[in-house]
Amino acid sequence: MAAIYLSKYKDRKRFIECYHEIAENFPSQQSKLMLGDAYMHILQPEKAIEIYEQAVKKNPKDSTLVRKVGQALIKAHFYERAVTYYKAAIKSSGQMPSYCYDLAELLHRLGRDDQCKDIIDETDIDIQIIRIKIFNLLAQVHQRSGDRERAIQILRDAHDENQK
Repeated sequence: MAAIYLSKYKDRKRFIECYHEIAENFPSQQSKLMLGDAYMHILQPEKAIEIYEQAVKKNPKDSTLVRKVGQALIKAHFYERAVTYYKAAIKSSGQMPSYCYDLAELLHRLGRDDQCKDIIDETDIDIQIIRIKIFNLLAQVHQRSGDRERAIQILRDAHDENQK
């Protein structure tokens, strides 16, 4: 119904009212996200930010929500607030690569290339450590299943990649 209000009648108010009704009648994280997404769809990122931030407070470890807040801040041209937000998210998440990428991309767009490089360098180290751990785990899986040759090859590949 909401899509009809927007596409056929070009009625943004009724479009949003549909999502408000859903959020009121079925209070859940998903309905809040739908409402925030609806605000983003009609180019009202300030209101979307409010909705997303409420959702993040209830579930701060949800990376999708965190990224939605950051992207909404950027669309609303709250660049400094977005930088601060992403830095806090990175600090609390333990260097989540997607947050690091979003922040680095924003810093690049703002012309802060030195800060962008710093974020990328820090992230590269974290990603490399995770890749090494994944290779090690995969080698252990192959060794346990009796495929010792494959386990050795994986460890050699990991070593070779680490030397690059």
